[in-house]
Amino acid sequence: MTKTPFAGREVRYQGGTLWLAAEGQSQVPVRLKGVAQEKVAKAEYGGDVKQIDPEHMPFVWRMSCPSLTDDDAYAELKQIIAAASKEMRDRFDLPLVLVVIDAVTSAANFRDANDASEAARVMNKLHALARAFSLLILPIDHFGKDASTGTRNSSAKEDLADCVLALLGEKSVEGAVTNPRMALRKVRGGTGGEADRRLLAGQMMGGWRHWRHASRHMSPMSLSPPPATTETCLQCLQCLHW
Repeated sequence: MTKTPFAGREVRYQGGTLWLAAEGQSQVPVRLKGVAQEKVAKAEYGGDVKQIDPEHMPFVWRMSCPSLTDDDAYAELKQIIAAASKEMRDRFDLPLVLVVIDAVTSAANFRDANDASEAARVMNKLHALARAFSLLILPIDHFGKDASTGTRNSSAKEDLADCVLALLGEKSVEGAVTNPRMALRKVRGGTGGEADRRLLAGQMMGGWRHWRHASRHMSPMSLSPPPATTETCLQCLQCLHW
């Protein structure tokens, strides 16, 4: 939203975020307040960047997500994203550049979560949407009981992701989390394994135990701004929280 560096890397385009909360809906306002206070309010803006009001950010969220395994999931998500994209342009004169799905398992309603073909169909739908709107789709997923084996259930989710960011930490029996860090576990066409504590140190919030898969059609360095769209849906707009 602020075009400030992410984990020490340049952000090429400023834009808004759509968050589809298939779980943890009560925590979205809490985390959003933390982002406003700790990130947006303290951001340093360059000359070509729109300054963002912490009380009125280009962030919109929905208390549900279409079931990703349904046959009409692509069409439903396309309507939602188109509606959010149009409103983002109208309200903030900014493109929609990021769609977050929290979390994959809750949103997908897999018949068999271990079925690689079923997981692949879901990831391919997200890739298609990313291409259609020229934006980044970031599905959140959970570790299994053994974190060393990766995300829960089918490995097809990670295999088809262009990038995997792992949010890590050591958790005590009492529930205290220490050594929070983010690791670049996978990046297509690049080298993974890098860890960065700067992003998370002192800013841990409930639920940051997830992995994040980035489903996108091109690298951030070549990502072009999303095209404006005239598609909209009144019902979609009524479900969005700004």
